[in-house]
Amino acid sequence: MFGTERKKLDNGLTLLLTDYPQSRISAVESLVDFGPIDEEASKMGAAHFIEHMLFKGTEKRSALDISRYIDDVGGNMNAATMKDMTAYYVELPQKHLDRAVELLSDILQNSRFPEKEMEQEKKVIQEEIQMIKDMPQRAIWDNLFALAFKNTPAGMSISGTPETVDSLTREDLFDIYSRQYGPERMVISIVADMEKTSQEQIETMVSEKFSTEKKTQPIKREVIQNKKTGTEISDEKREINQAHQIIALKFPNVTQDPWLIGRAVQKYLTGGMSSVLFTEIREKRGLAYSVYSDYSASKTYGLYSIYTATSKENREKAEKIILDELKKLREEKIKQEDMARLKGYMEGEFLTKMDSKLTLAGTLAHYEMYDTYETVGKYLQSLGSITSEKIQEFAGEYLDTENCFKVLIQPKDR
Repeated sequence: MFGTERKKLDNGLTLLLTDYPQSRISAVESLVDFGPIDEEASKMGAAHFIEHMLFKGTEKRSALDISRYIDDVGGNMNAATMKDMTAYYVELPQKHLDRAVELLSDILQNSRFPEKEMEQEKKVIQEEIQMIKDMPQRAIWDNLFALAFKNTPAGMSISGTPETVDSLTREDLFDIYSRQYGPERMVISIVADMEKTSQEQIETMVSEKFSTEKKTQPIKREVIQNKKTGTEISDEKREINQAHQIIALKFPNVTQDPWLIGRAVQKYLTGGMSSVLFTEIREKRGLAYSVYSDYSASKTYGLYSIYTATSKENREKAEKIILDELKKLREEKIKQEDMARLKGYMEGEFLTKMDSKLTLAGTLAHYEMYDTYETVGKYLQSLGSITSEKIQEFAGEYLDTENCFKVLIQPKDR
Protein backbone atom coordinates (compact mmCIF):
# COMPACT_ATOMS: atom_id res chain seq x y z
CA MET A 1 0.00 0.00 0.00
CA PHE A 2 1.12 3.54 -0.71
CA GLY A 3 3.19 5.13 2.05
CA THR A 4 2.40 8.76 2.85
CA GLU A 5 4.54 11.13 4.91
CA ARG A 6 3.11 14.33 6.38
CA LYS A 7 5.23 17.40 7.08
CA LYS A 8 4.26 20.82 8.41
CA LEU A 9 6.47 23.60 7.10
CA ASP A 10 7.49 26.48 9.35
CA ASN A 11 5.11 28.86 7.55
CA GLY A 12 2.12 26.57 8.20
CA LEU A 13 1.84 24.82 4.84
CA THR A 14 1.06 21.10 5.02
CA LEU A 15 3.03 18.82 2.68
CA LEU A 16 1.95 15.25 1.91
CA LEU A 17 4.44 12.98 0.13
CA THR A 18 3.19 9.64 -1.21
CA ASP A 19 5.57 7.06 -2.66
CA TYR A 20 4.32 5.46 -5.88
CA PRO A 21 7.04 2.98 -6.91
CA GLN A 22 8.04 2.28 -10.50
CA SER A 23 6.24 5.26 -11.98
CA ARG A 24 7.43 7.81 -14.51
CA ILE A 25 4.52 10.16 -13.83
CA SER A 26 4.06 12.48 -10.85
CA ALA A 27 0.99 14.33 -9.64
CA VAL A 28 0.83 17.47 -7.52
CA GLU A 29 -2.38 18.88 -6.06
CA SER A 30 -2.72 22.01 -3.97
CA LEU A 31 -5.89 22.52 -1.99
CA VAL A 32 -6.69 25.98 -0.68
CA ASP A 33 -9.09 26.08 2.25
CA PHE A 34 -11.23 28.83 0.76
CA GLY A 35 -14.33 28.55 -1.40
CA PRO A 36 -17.75 29.97 -2.26
CA ILE A 37 -19.17 29.26 1.21
CA ASP A 38 -16.77 31.91 2.51
CA GLU A 39 -18.07 34.66 0.20
CA GLU A 40 -20.39 37.56 0.82
CA ALA A 41 -23.61 37.32 -1.18
CA SER A 42 -22.74 40.51 -3.07
CA LYS A 43 -19.46 38.94 -4.18
CA MET A 44 -20.91 35.58 -5.20
CA GLY A 45 -18.59 33.89 -7.70
CA ALA A 46 -15.40 35.53 -6.39
CA ALA A 47 -13.67 32.28 -5.38
CA HIS A 48 -14.39 30.78 -8.80
CA PHE A 49 -13.23 33.98 -10.54
CA ILE A 50 -9.98 33.90 -8.54
CA GLU A 51 -9.40 30.32 -9.70
CA HIS A 52 -9.65 31.49 -13.31
CA MET A 53 -7.40 34.50 -12.74
CA LEU A 54 -4.53 32.49 -11.26
CA PHE A 55 -3.82 31.27 -14.79
CA LYS A 56 -3.74 34.80 -16.22
CA GLY A 57 -0.37 36.10 -15.10
CA THR A 58 2.13 36.43 -12.26
CA GLU A 59 4.93 38.86 -11.57
CA LYS A 60 7.17 37.00 -14.03
CA ARG A 61 4.80 35.02 -16.28
CA SER A 62 2.08 35.86 -18.77
CA ALA A 63 -0.98 33.64 -19.27
CA LEU A 64 0.72 32.06 -22.29
CA ASP A 65 3.91 31.45 -20.28
CA ILE A 66 1.87 29.64 -17.62
CA SER A 67 0.15 27.28 -20.06
CA ARG A 68 3.32 26.61 -22.08
CA TYR A 69 5.42 25.76 -19.02
CA ILE A 70 3.45 22.54 -18.51
CA ASP A 71 2.36 21.95 -22.13
CA ASP A 72 5.99 21.94 -23.27
CA VAL A 73 6.64 18.70 -21.34
CA GLY A 74 3.30 17.04 -22.16
CA GLY A 75 1.77 17.62 -18.75
CA ASN A 76 -1.75 18.51 -17.70
CA MET A 77 -2.66 21.45 -15.46
CA ASN A 78 -6.11 22.50 -14.30
CA ALA A 79 -8.14 23.72 -11.34
CA ALA A 80 -11.58 23.32 -9.78
CA THR A 81 -13.67 25.37 -7.37
CA MET A 82 -15.68 23.39 -4.84
CA LYS A 83 -18.10 24.73 -2.27
CA ASP A 84 -15.54 24.96 0.51
CA MET A 85 -12.13 24.85 -1.17
CA THR A 86 -10.26 25.38 -4.42
CA ALA A 87 -7.95 22.84 -6.07
CA TYR A 88 -5.01 23.43 -8.42
CA TYR A 89 -3.30 20.39 -9.88
CA VAL A 90 -0.62 19.21 -12.30
CA GLU A 91 0.24 15.77 -13.69
CA LEU A 92 3.43 15.38 -15.70
CA PRO A 93 6.54 13.22 -16.24
CA GLN A 94 8.40 12.95 -12.94
CA LYS A 95 11.66 14.19 -14.41
CA HIS A 96 9.88 17.56 -14.68
CA LEU A 97 8.38 17.51 -11.17
CA ASP A 98 10.21 20.73 -10.34
CA ARG A 99 8.14 22.50 -13.01
CA ALA A 100 4.88 21.55 -11.31
CA VAL A 101 6.07 22.72 -7.89
CA GLU A 102 7.59 25.93 -9.25
CA LEU A 103 4.55 26.90 -11.32
CA LEU A 104 2.00 26.14 -8.60
CA SER A 105 4.04 28.13 -6.11
CA ASP A 106 4.19 31.04 -8.54
CA ILE A 107 0.46 31.28 -9.29
CA LEU A 108 -0.57 30.63 -5.68
CA GLN A 109 1.77 33.28 -4.27
CA ASN A 110 2.49 35.82 -7.02
CA SER A 111 -0.58 36.23 -9.24
CA ARG A 112 -1.20 39.81 -10.41
CA PHE A 113 -4.80 39.78 -11.78
CA PRO A 114 -4.11 41.86 -14.93
CA GLU A 115 -7.01 44.22 -15.61
CA LYS A 116 -7.20 43.41 -19.31
CA GLU A 117 -7.23 39.67 -18.68
CA MET A 118 -9.85 40.09 -15.97
CA GLU A 119 -12.29 41.89 -18.25
CA GLN A 120 -11.84 39.18 -20.85
CA GLU A 121 -12.34 36.42 -18.29
CA LYS A 122 -15.58 38.02 -17.07
CA LYS A 123 -17.04 37.27 -20.49
CA VAL A 124 -15.81 33.67 -20.33
CA ILE A 125 -17.35 33.09 -16.88
CA GLN A 126 -20.64 34.69 -17.90
CA GLU A 127 -20.75 32.35 -20.89
CA GLU A 128 -20.06 29.47 -18.51
CA ILE A 129 -22.95 30.56 -16.26
CA GLN A 130 -25.28 30.75 -19.27
CA MET A 131 -24.12 27.35 -20.51
CA ILE A 132 -24.99 25.79 -17.15
CA LYS A 133 -28.40 27.47 -17.15
CA ASP A 134 -29.10 26.17 -20.65
CA MET A 135 -28.37 22.56 -19.63
CA PRO A 136 -31.13 21.20 -17.34
CA GLN A 137 -28.93 18.31 -16.18
CA ARG A 138 -26.49 20.87 -14.78
CA ALA A 139 -28.80 23.71 -13.81
CA ILE A 140 -30.83 21.39 -11.60
CA TRP A 141 -27.91 21.06 -9.18
CA ASP A 142 -27.79 24.81 -8.57
CA ASN A 143 -31.55 24.68 -8.00
CA LEU A 144 -31.06 21.87 -5.49
CA PHE A 145 -28.47 23.67 -3.37
CA ALA A 146 -30.49 26.89 -3.48
CA LEU A 147 -33.47 24.96 -2.07
CA ALA A 148 -31.70 22.70 0.43
CA PHE A 149 -29.43 25.43 1.81
CA LYS A 150 -31.45 28.58 1.27
CA ASN A 151 -30.32 31.61 3.23
CA THR A 152 -26.88 30.04 3.79
CA PRO A 153 -23.60 30.42 1.84
CA ALA A 154 -23.82 26.74 0.77
CA GLY A 155 -26.93 27.60 -1.24
CA MET A 156 -25.14 30.15 -3.42
CA SER A 157 -23.97 29.26 -6.93
CA ILE A 158 -20.25 28.48 -7.25
CA SER A 159 -20.02 30.49 -10.47
CA GLY A 160 -22.11 33.38 -9.16
CA THR A 161 -24.63 35.27 -11.27
CA PRO A 162 -23.97 37.44 -14.35
CA GLU A 163 -24.68 40.47 -12.15
CA THR A 164 -22.35 39.58 -9.27
CA VAL A 165 -19.55 38.56 -11.63
CA ASP A 166 -19.90 41.78 -13.60
CA SER A 167 -19.71 43.85 -10.41
CA LEU A 168 -16.44 42.26 -9.19
CA THR A 169 -13.38 44.47 -9.55
CA ARG A 170 -9.69 43.67 -9.64
CA GLU A 171 -9.40 45.19 -6.17
CA ASP A 172 -12.14 42.86 -4.87
CA LEU A 173 -10.43 39.73 -6.16
CA PHE A 174 -6.87 40.71 -5.29
CA ASP A 175 -7.96 41.67 -1.76
CA ILE A 176 -9.59 38.27 -1.18
CA TYR A 177 -6.61 36.46 -2.73
CA SER A 178 -4.19 38.41 -0.53
CA ARG A 179 -6.16 37.69 2.64
CA GLN A 180 -7.04 34.03 2.06
CA TYR A 181 -4.32 32.40 -0.06
CA GLY A 182 -1.76 31.96 2.72
CA PRO A 183 0.39 28.87 3.37
CA GLU A 184 -1.38 27.83 6.58
CA ARG A 185 -4.53 27.41 4.48
CA MET A 186 -2.82 25.20 1.88
CA VAL A 187 -2.19 21.48 1.53
CA ILE A 188 0.30 20.33 -1.12
CA SER A 189 -0.04 16.63 -1.98
CA ILE A 190 2.64 15.04 -4.17
CA VAL A 191 2.60 11.50 -5.55
CA ALA A 192 5.92 10.35 -7.01
CA ASP A 193 8.44 7.53 -7.15
CA MET A 194 10.67 8.42 -4.21
CA GLU A 195 13.54 6.36 -5.63
CA LYS A 196 13.71 8.67 -8.65
CA THR A 197 13.30 11.85 -6.58
CA SER A 198 13.97 11.46 -2.87
CA GLN A 199 11.65 12.69 -0.15
CA GLU A 200 14.38 15.06 1.04
CA GLN A 201 14.75 16.57 -2.43
CA ILE A 202 11.01 17.18 -2.74
CA GLU A 203 10.75 18.65 0.76
CA THR A 204 13.60 21.05 -0.04
CA MET A 205 12.03 21.97 -3.38
CA VAL A 206 8.64 22.76 -1.79
CA SER A 207 10.16 24.62 1.17
CA GLU A 208 12.18 26.86 -1.16
CA LYS A 209 9.35 27.60 -3.56
CA PHE A 210 6.56 28.00 -1.00
CA SER A 211 8.53 30.30 1.24
CA THR A 212 5.96 33.06 1.80
CA GLU A 213 5.17 33.99 5.39
CA LYS A 214 1.88 35.66 4.43
CA LYS A 215 -0.81 35.29 7.10
CA THR A 216 -4.46 34.80 6.28
CA GLN A 217 -7.53 36.12 8.02
CA PRO A 218 -9.64 33.63 9.98
CA ILE A 219 -12.82 32.30 8.41
CA LYS A 220 -15.91 31.49 10.43
CA ARG A 221 -18.01 28.66 9.08
CA GLU A 222 -21.20 27.60 10.79
CA VAL A 223 -22.32 23.97 10.64
CA ILE A 224 -25.67 23.66 8.87
CA GLN A 225 -27.99 21.64 11.06
CA ASN A 226 -30.16 18.86 9.61
CA LYS A 227 -33.50 20.26 10.69
CA LYS A 228 -36.72 18.52 9.71
CA THR A 229 -38.76 20.84 7.53
CA GLY A 230 -41.12 18.53 5.68
CA THR A 231 -40.81 17.91 1.94
CA GLU A 232 -39.73 20.98 -0.02
CA ILE A 233 -40.21 21.20 -3.77
CA SER A 234 -38.69 23.26 -6.57
CA ASP A 235 -40.47 22.81 -9.91
CA GLU A 236 -39.22 24.65 -12.99
CA LYS A 237 -40.95 24.33 -16.38
CA ARG A 238 -39.02 24.66 -19.65
CA GLU A 239 -39.40 24.05 -23.37
CA ILE A 240 -37.66 20.66 -23.16
CA ASN A 241 -38.57 17.04 -23.82
CA GLN A 242 -37.16 15.21 -20.80
CA ALA A 243 -38.06 15.57 -17.14
CA HIS A 244 -35.04 15.98 -14.84
CA GLN A 245 -35.50 15.29 -11.15
CA ILE A 246 -33.49 15.01 -7.96
CA ILE A 247 -34.61 13.49 -4.68
CA ALA A 248 -32.27 14.69 -1.91
CA LEU A 249 -31.82 14.20 1.83
CA LYS A 250 -29.63 15.89 4.42
CA PHE A 251 -26.80 13.53 5.35
CA PRO A 252 -23.92 13.72 7.88
CA ASN A 253 -21.02 16.06 7.18
CA VAL A 254 -17.50 14.62 7.02
CA THR A 255 -16.77 15.32 10.68
CA GLN A 256 -19.62 13.08 11.87
CA ASP A 257 -19.06 9.37 12.57
CA PRO A 258 -21.85 8.04 10.28
CA TRP A 259 -20.28 9.69 7.22
CA LEU A 260 -18.84 6.42 5.89
CA ILE A 261 -22.16 4.62 6.44
CA GLY A 262 -23.80 7.31 4.34
CA ARG A 263 -21.26 6.60 1.59
CA ALA A 264 -22.18 2.90 1.80
CA VAL A 265 -25.88 3.75 1.41
CA GLN A 266 -25.05 5.79 -1.67
CA LYS A 267 -23.07 2.95 -3.25
CA TYR A 268 -25.71 0.35 -2.38
CA LEU A 269 -28.43 2.36 -4.12
CA THR A 270 -26.55 3.76 -7.12
CA GLY A 271 -23.02 2.35 -7.25
CA GLY A 272 -22.50 0.41 -10.47
CA MET A 273 -24.78 -1.21 -13.03
CA SER A 274 -26.08 -3.83 -10.59
CA SER A 275 -26.98 -1.30 -7.88
CA VAL A 276 -30.54 -1.24 -6.59
CA LEU A 277 -31.86 1.91 -8.27
CA PHE A 278 -30.01 1.41 -11.55
CA THR A 279 -31.47 -2.09 -11.75
CA GLU A 280 -35.01 -1.14 -10.73
CA ILE A 281 -35.36 2.06 -12.76
CA ARG A 282 -33.30 1.41 -15.88
CA GLU A 283 -32.71 -2.30 -16.33
CA LYS A 284 -36.05 -3.76 -15.22
CA ARG A 285 -38.42 -1.01 -16.33
CA GLY A 286 -36.54 1.13 -18.82
CA LEU A 287 -37.82 4.33 -17.20
CA ALA A 288 -34.61 6.33 -17.53
CA TYR A 289 -31.26 6.32 -19.28
CA SER A 290 -29.45 8.30 -16.60
CA VAL A 291 -29.62 7.23 -12.93
CA TYR A 292 -26.90 8.34 -10.53
CA SER A 293 -26.32 9.99 -7.18
CA ASP A 294 -24.03 12.42 -5.38
CA TYR A 295 -23.05 12.64 -1.74
CA SER A 296 -21.70 16.15 -1.29
CA ALA A 297 -20.12 16.53 2.14
CA SER A 298 -17.89 19.09 3.82
CA LYS A 299 -17.20 20.11 7.41
CA THR A 300 -20.38 22.20 7.45
CA TYR A 301 -22.99 20.17 5.54
CA GLY A 302 -23.90 16.85 3.95
CA LEU A 303 -26.40 16.24 1.16
CA TYR A 304 -27.29 12.99 -0.61
CA SER A 305 -28.98 13.40 -3.98
CA ILE A 306 -30.43 10.91 -6.48
CA TYR A 307 -30.80 12.15 -10.06
CA THR A 308 -32.88 10.69 -12.88
CA ALA A 309 -33.78 11.92 -16.35
CA THR A 310 -37.01 10.45 -17.70
CA SER A 311 -39.95 11.22 -19.92
CA LYS A 312 -42.59 13.40 -18.33
CA GLU A 313 -44.92 10.38 -18.22
CA ASN A 314 -42.40 8.21 -16.35
CA ARG A 315 -41.12 10.77 -13.86
CA GLU A 316 -43.53 9.91 -11.05
CA LYS A 317 -42.91 6.18 -11.54
CA ALA A 318 -39.18 6.71 -11.11
CA GLU A 319 -39.79 8.92 -8.07
CA LYS A 320 -41.96 6.23 -6.43
CA ILE A 321 -39.25 3.60 -6.92
CA ILE A 322 -36.66 5.86 -5.30
CA LEU A 323 -38.86 6.65 -2.29
CA ASP A 324 -39.85 2.98 -1.90
CA GLU A 325 -36.23 1.83 -1.85
CA LEU A 326 -35.32 4.49 0.72
CA LYS A 327 -38.18 3.30 2.94
CA LYS A 328 -37.15 -0.32 2.43
CA LEU A 329 -33.71 0.39 3.87
CA ARG A 330 -35.39 1.71 7.01
CA GLU A 331 -37.56 -1.38 7.37
CA GLU A 332 -35.26 -4.24 6.32
CA LYS A 333 -31.63 -5.17 6.83
CA ILE A 334 -29.50 -5.67 3.75
CA LYS A 335 -28.89 -9.37 3.14
CA GLN A 336 -25.45 -10.68 4.00
CA GLU A 337 -24.64 -11.68 0.42
CA ASP A 338 -25.59 -8.15 -0.69
CA MET A 339 -23.40 -6.67 2.06
CA ALA A 340 -20.47 -8.74 0.78
CA ARG A 341 -21.07 -7.43 -2.74
CA LEU A 342 -21.35 -3.86 -1.44
CA LYS A 343 -18.04 -4.02 0.43
CA GLY A 344 -16.34 -5.66 -2.54
CA TYR A 345 -17.64 -2.91 -4.80
CA MET A 346 -16.58 -0.10 -2.46
CA GLU A 347 -13.07 -1.50 -2.06
CA GLY A 348 -12.57 -2.24 -5.74
CA GLU A 349 -13.99 1.07 -6.94
CA PHE A 350 -11.78 2.96 -4.50
CA LEU A 351 -8.61 1.09 -5.49
CA THR A 352 -9.39 1.57 -9.18
CA LYS A 353 -9.67 5.32 -8.66
CA MET A 354 -6.48 5.39 -6.59
CA ASP A 355 -4.59 3.88 -9.52
CA SER A 356 -4.71 7.41 -10.95
CA LYS A 357 -1.89 9.36 -9.34
CA LEU A 358 -3.81 12.60 -9.68
CA THR A 359 -6.87 11.14 -7.96
CA LEU A 360 -4.64 9.69 -5.24
CA ALA A 361 -2.96 13.05 -4.63
CA GLY A 362 -6.33 14.82 -4.47
CA THR A 363 -7.94 12.23 -2.21
CA LEU A 364 -5.12 12.42 0.33
CA ALA A 365 -5.24 16.22 0.24
CA HIS A 366 -8.97 16.08 1.00
CA TYR A 367 -8.36 13.65 3.86
CA GLU A 368 -5.91 16.15 5.34
CA MET A 369 -8.19 19.14 4.84
CA TYR A 370 -11.15 17.32 6.38
CA ASP A 371 -9.20 15.59 9.18
CA THR A 372 -10.54 12.20 8.11
CA TYR A 373 -8.59 9.11 7.06
CA GLU A 374 -4.97 10.27 6.55
CA THR A 375 -4.03 7.27 4.36
CA VAL A 376 -5.55 4.96 1.77
CA GLY A 377 -4.92 1.97 4.05
CA LYS A 378 -6.92 3.46 6.91
CA TYR A 379 -9.87 4.14 4.65
CA LEU A 380 -9.87 0.57 3.34
CA GLN A 381 -9.56 -0.76 6.88
CA SER A 382 -12.60 1.27 7.94
CA LEU A 383 -14.77 -0.46 5.31
CA GLY A 384 -14.69 -3.55 7.51
CA SER A 385 -16.68 -1.72 10.18
CA ILE A 386 -19.75 -1.35 7.95
CA THR A 387 -22.57 -3.73 8.86
CA SER A 388 -26.20 -4.20 7.79
CA GLU A 389 -27.24 -3.24 11.34
CA LYS A 390 -25.39 0.08 11.13
CA ILE A 391 -26.90 0.79 7.72
CA GLN A 392 -30.42 0.16 8.99
CA GLU A 393 -29.78 2.35 12.04
CA PHE A 394 -28.44 5.07 9.73
CA ALA A 395 -31.46 4.71 7.47
CA GLY A 396 -33.80 5.14 10.42
CA GLU A 397 -32.23 8.50 11.19
CA TYR A 398 -31.42 9.93 7.76
CA LEU A 399 -33.65 8.28 5.11
CA ASP A 400 -36.78 10.15 6.14
CA THR A 401 -38.78 10.51 2.95
CA GLU A 402 -41.21 12.85 4.72
CA ASN A 403 -38.37 15.36 5.08
CA CYS A 404 -36.65 15.53 1.72
CA PHE A 405 -36.10 17.84 -1.23
CA LYS A 406 -37.64 17.32 -4.66
CA VAL A 407 -36.17 19.39 -7.47
CA LEU A 408 -37.64 19.26 -10.95
CA ILE A 409 -36.91 20.78 -14.34
CA GLN A 410 -39.53 19.38 -16.64
CA PRO A 411 -41.38 20.07 -19.89
CA LYS A 412 -44.07 22.71 -19.99
CA ASP A 413 -47.63 21.49 -20.42
CA ARG A 414 -48.53 21.40 -24.08
